Amino acid sequence: MHRRRNDEFSIAITLGQVARALQAKGEFGAALVLLRTEVAPIFERLGSVRERAITTVMIADILRIQGHLDEARQLLVAEALPLLRHLSDAPEMANTLDRIADILQQEGQLDEALKIRREQILPVFEQNGDLRSKAVTMGKIADILQLRGQLDEALRIRREEQLPVYQRLGDLRGVAVVSGRIADVLDARNRTAEALRIRRSQVLPIFEKLGATRETAVTKWQIGEQLLKSSHTEGDGRLMLKEAFALLEPMALPETRKLAARLTELD
Repeated sequence: MHRRRNDEFSIAITLGQVARALQAKGEFGAALVLLRTEVAPIFERLGSVRERAITTVMIADILRIQGHLDEARQLLVAEALPLLRHLSDAPEMANTLDRIADILQQEGQLDEALKIRREQILPVFEQNGDLRSKAVTMGKIADILQLRGQLDEALRIRREEQLPVYQRLGDLRGVAVVSGRIADVLDARNRTAEALRIRRSQVLPIFEKLGATRETAVTKWQIGEQLLKSSHTEGDGRLMLKEAFALLEPMALPETRKLAARLTELD
């Protein structure tokens, strides 16, 4: 009996890995069927609480990708969270609550998403001393504040509570991403010259150094659009957009088509 249970457990783990591979290939329907009809029933039958929770979260992630937001949220609230509470796994509970907050935000329930991040997620990472996860959560709080028009507080969070953490951790990509978010807020406050300076001197050099082609192209596009707003730098703006397109052209991305349309519009 013990060997049989071990065999079943191993089979379920392997099938879960197959489901992840299917999801990575974009075969969401097949992954969902596999998780629901084969993986989850085995873990439930074996009483494997942690694996049941992980599988439930995987199912919810796929449902969210497919646009079934309410079903995904209900699954996380009614099934995944109780299992994780049973395990007293605070970090995984925080990660699951983060998914719930993401869905609420996507549904436009900004106040509820903000409350969850501030009152339930952030305290867990603060207590655990998890600086990176805390910085990520603060960034998501800033996202909501920005959507609500609270630009000053969003800017303060990004400058004082996010950026220094990534700098301390030596996370160059994180520094570039947050610097870009700072530039976004400055743009929204019509401080375009300052936003342009940050994108040129802080964001673009890091993405180029990292060889992050898509991010480099998008940043060049943003810089180009800002330059186009001035008659004195319009030519530089067009050149920057063309450089961005040259980087994006080999990639089958939505941004490629959008930028091609934008260049056609400018001709």
